[in-house]
Amino acid sequence: MERVTVLHVDDEPSFVDLVSDFLQRENERINVVTRTNPEDGLSLLGSQGNRIDCIVSDYEMPRTDGIEFLADVREMYPDLPFILYTGKGSEEVASEAISEGATDYLQKQGGTDQYELLANRIGNAVEQYRSNQRATNLERIRGLASDINQALVRATSIEEIESKVCQLIGESAPYAAACISRVNQETMRVEPQTWAGDAAGYFEALEMSIDERAPGRQAPDGQAFHDREIAISQDIETDARYATWREAALKRGFRSLAVVPIEYEDELHGLLTVFASRPDFFDRTEQDLLVELGDDIAHALHRQSLQTELKQTNAELGSIMRQVPVGLILMRHDDGSFRYQRFNPRMEDLSGLSSEEIRNKTPQEVLGPEDGAAVTDRYRECVEQKESIAYTSEFQIAGENVIRKGIVTPVTEDGEVEQLVVVVQDVTEERRRQEQLKRTTARLKALFDNSPDMINVHDTEGNIIDPNPKLCEKTGYDKDELTEMKVWELDQTVNQAELSAVSEEMDIGEIRRFESELQRKDGSSFPTEVHIRRLDLAGVDRYVATSRDITERKRSERKRRQIISRMNDAVVETDPDWEITLVNGRAEEFLGRTESELIGRDFWAVFAEAEETRFEEVYRQVMETRDDASIVDYYPSVDEWFDIQVYPNEDGGLAFYFRRITEYKKRERELQRVERRYQAIFEDPNILAGVLDTDGTLLEQNQTAMEYIDAEIEDILGRPFWETPWWPEDIRPMLRKKVERAASGEYVTYEVDLTKPDGEPYSVSGVIRPVTDEDDNIVSLVVSASDITERRQSERQFRALVEYSKDSISIIDTDGRFQYQSPSIEQILGYDPGEPIGDEAWEYIHPEDRERVKATFEEWIDNPGETELIEYRARHADGSWRWMEARGNNQFDNPDIEGYIVNSRDITERKERERELQTLKRQYQTLAENFPDGAVFLFDSDYRYLRVRGSELEAVGLSPDGMEGSKPHDLFSEDIADELVHYYEAALNGEKHTFEQEYGSNRYRVQTVPIETDAQHIDRGMAVAKNINDQVERRHELEQRNERLEEFASIVSHDLRNPLRVAQGQLELATKTSESSHLTKASKALDRCEELIQDILTLAREGERVGEPESVTLAALVEEVWQTIETTRATIDIDAEQTIEADVSRLRQLLENILTNAIEHGGSDVTVTVGRLDNGFYIEDDGPGVPDAKRDEIFTAGYTTAGEGTGFGLRIAEQVATAHGWQIRVTDSPTGGARFEVTGVTIITQ
Repeated sequence: MERVTVLHVDDEPSFVDLVSDFLQRENERINVVTRTNPEDGLSLLGSQGNRIDCIVSDYEMPRTDGIEFLADVREMYPDLPFILYTGKGSEEVASEAISEGATDYLQKQGGTDQYELLANRIGNAVEQYRSNQRATNLERIRGLASDINQALVRATSIEEIESKVCQLIGESAPYAAACISRVNQETMRVEPQTWAGDAAGYFEALEMSIDERAPGRQAPDGQAFHDREIAISQDIETDARYATWREAALKRGFRSLAVVPIEYEDELHGLLTVFASRPDFFDRTEQDLLVELGDDIAHALHRQSLQTELKQTNAELGSIMRQVPVGLILMRHDDGSFRYQRFNPRMEDLSGLSSEEIRNKTPQEVLGPEDGAAVTDRYRECVEQKESIAYTSEFQIAGENVIRKGIVTPVTEDGEVEQLVVVVQDVTEERRRQEQLKRTTARLKALFDNSPDMINVHDTEGNIIDPNPKLCEKTGYDKDELTEMKVWELDQTVNQAELSAVSEEMDIGEIRRFESELQRKDGSSFPTEVHIRRLDLAGVDRYVATSRDITERKRSERKRRQIISRMNDAVVETDPDWEITLVNGRAEEFLGRTESELIGRDFWAVFAEAEETRFEEVYRQVMETRDDASIVDYYPSVDEWFDIQVYPNEDGGLAFYFRRITEYKKRERELQRVERRYQAIFEDPNILAGVLDTDGTLLEQNQTAMEYIDAEIEDILGRPFWETPWWPEDIRPMLRKKVERAASGEYVTYEVDLTKPDGEPYSVSGVIRPVTDEDDNIVSLVVSASDITERRQSERQFRALVEYSKDSISIIDTDGRFQYQSPSIEQILGYDPGEPIGDEAWEYIHPEDRERVKATFEEWIDNPGETELIEYRARHADGSWRWMEARGNNQFDNPDIEGYIVNSRDITERKERERELQTLKRQYQTLAENFPDGAVFLFDSDYRYLRVRGSELEAVGLSPDGMEGSKPHDLFSEDIADELVHYYEAALNGEKHTFEQEYGSNRYRVQTVPIETDAQHIDRGMAVAKNINDQVERRHELEQRNERLEEFASIVSHDLRNPLRVAQGQLELATKTSESSHLTKASKALDRCEELIQDILTLAREGERVGEPESVTLAALVEEVWQTIETTRATIDIDAEQTIEADVSRLRQLLENILTNAIEHGGSDVTVTVGRLDNGFYIEDDGPGVPDAKRDEIFTAGYTTAGEGTGFGLRIAEQVATAHGWQIRVTDSPTGGARFEVTGVTIITQ
């Protein structure tokens, strides 16, 4: 047993010193700390409670008694062993102590044997306490790890991961708080990010610098940051490293802490700080949990970062596909096969097909065999060349010629083309316009007359010469009216001077575009887009103005501007003269200017840094060719990388889409750094790594692996790997085969137990992987392994838990055959654990239950989430049947199990109790029909009486017929009914209560209890009412006498007994150093005093007082008492199978005293008989009996005929009987011995 520290609290200093001496004599591992009052004991617990293993306390002490002290202790330490060691030998005190949570109750006795017993009780309590702590701690750790891992899997953001981890830890006692911090690399200060627990104001105010010169460098946070490993402070109160932050931590109940670095592949994400509410908390198991948790958090954060990046990339791709004005096609390439993945909206418009219609289809399936084959050839050419190809194609759609231009671009990964991106533009309209330019002037005339646009021809003076019909229609003027008008009379946005100036500036053939506002004849106006061209018609200047109503376009432009303003890309548009016409919010942010500062500015003035660069070359090329282009390059002026898409606008200008890709470029460089990390990983101190030739020759080995053997690296390179010093002879053949398998292309794993040169055992888990070149030829093998010694130890601990589980744990395959059986099967069903392996489980199940269990097992297989309990009978090895309760857990997908785990528990005793309950129900039915001096009420969930019986009903004017079907409020006054309903409701909630009520002139004791169904569902309750008029009267008479007796008993117990025990202890010590008949006589005298005090206390404290009566099986209680008294060769015959109503504790006193009296006066071989009477029971013996003349004296206090007796035993028995309202008398037994008859007893069942 480990060292045990006991706190002994007793107000008698000499007695605590004596107990301390004896306990340390009995067990040298027990260290006793003493206090003489509960207040000092609580103070010690407050400062050093975690170092106390057990409390031993007296009961009667000034100011605070032992029960009150126990209650205070339980508020601080709910499970700490607490033994009430008191001279007050009362069943009431013992019962109260146990109900308040005392671990044990021990009465102070004479002699020194009690100290050995006390030492044993302390040892047992502490061992159980420590065992429970270890089990609870392991369960808590597993539960917390499981909850956190589930939270990590479900989290959708880094913030959620950090918040959920802190919340789960902070809410898991005895953890007090948890925080995730980051370290500012510039200031080297710890900056808390997320926290949870009892940490109000702590982390917000935390200021900690961890650079080399600051106090925080030596604190756990600094150590964890610099050393990259867990750092611990087991006692903040005494840890000098935490002095700066101690006061604030202790104020919040922080007593110890651990700091774990959250690190993934040498990149530190932050620090996880965990506070505990008690010192010395972070043992090895806790530290391993936190280290593992730090790794899990780091992996989860890394995974979440990648997921976030992927979502952003997909969102950007989706945005591009939705917003670009050209058709986009995504194709998947797989071994020469091409399948459509997605169309953007523009491509859906061009093709008339949706993305859903073409997804995962081949070109042949979408376009038909001939066109599909041509497209496939084009895609195959792109894959072979691994570069973009452009094409132009003509075909018919719905009978019309369509002309498309496209670019096919490969998307490669690891040198292989995984996807194709196809950009498609419809140039049909452009071609048609070219054809229209060749039309004859006649068609131009027809166009003029039938044009949907408004056209007018005017001269240099602004006279309208020739308006077309559309202009007349839109303005409401007829042709004659218009020819009488000036241009500025129709167009409100120009005046004569402006028109003259523009006309003089324009060259022949030049076209100018502007927007204007035309006025209708009715005075209203509408916006138009005007294209004016100067023509030389036979030497005469004419101006042709083509106007288009742009009311709808203006509305669409406003909508389009709103859409562009919400885009993530920066968008800039220009007109053909490079004048900026549109910018969105992103562009304003990018350029650092407002829209009003940019609109109308020259593009090259704003983007001056792009001149004479590749950007200018591409921009001007698009303006000239009207072909889309893209460019990816670096902008030095803003220190950013950009992906820029340039598209021609319909108005002749350009649209620029700027996207920052600096982060993408950073990731690209990061991938290059990852490649450079290979060597660093190879030299990882936690990995045993090496490189082999394909024939198994060792080519390279890292230093970590060399630390496990006693050899130089030059001595092992060039040797077959299986012949190197790591491997003992018996493992080498196996290892050689694994190397050969890996050389053939297989991924091979292994786990072996090895030994270091110094004899220290260790275990490794490794893998041998083939390495291939670009042509998939195996060029070498990589061996990597991890030291799993600690994991093996954990596995053995887990296996031990399974092996020693009281439940039977089985693994069953899909055919229902046992694959594994835990050792507990031998205790439960008597089989050797290996005996059932391979057998069908059904063979062990009772034939009547077999089909039902099979059906349930199949449901478990089909529905892994449903694991309801099932009960069945299983065959014991001795041929008997045992009732079992089982629950299943589907683990077929777990490669370590590949089966169904079934936990079974023996419930035979519970089933027997259920059968007994049915018997009891029938007995209670009989009781209800014949209940004396009372009544029994059965009620449902609506408080309605279902059945009412009892002799007392008629006495108070009630009847079963009048009550059944009614509720309390239908029968009784409101006060009585309200109280009854309150307790009935409590019974329906599973609670038992006893209370008293007055009805009429009578007083009743009412007991309410729940009635459970087989499904543990409570839908009924029962109330039992007992007339206690006589008891109430006796109780009132006894209360005043009991108060005086209690005061007397306290004096006897405390003021006489403690000095007596000290004398007994000192006498015991004296006998160890000398021998004397005087010491022997003194010892007997002290024992005699102890017996007298005990009997006097019983008489004084208990007297004629009883507690709440309850149902007692007399035969069982007699048997129990007989086992506790000194019977020598005496025998007993019990014929008292009846249930009576009594205070169990007091009845036990009566039986103890009468049975002891029979043995003391009847002789060592006396035979005692206990039997039934019609209204009670008798106890008789075959001894010499009681003379007639002495029968009136035997119940007198102090009367005895035995030299060693106290004379109080039979007096106590008489008081117990009287307190119950019984009568007791002595007479002769049939054999002439003594016969004690107890009558007037309430018999529940005979």
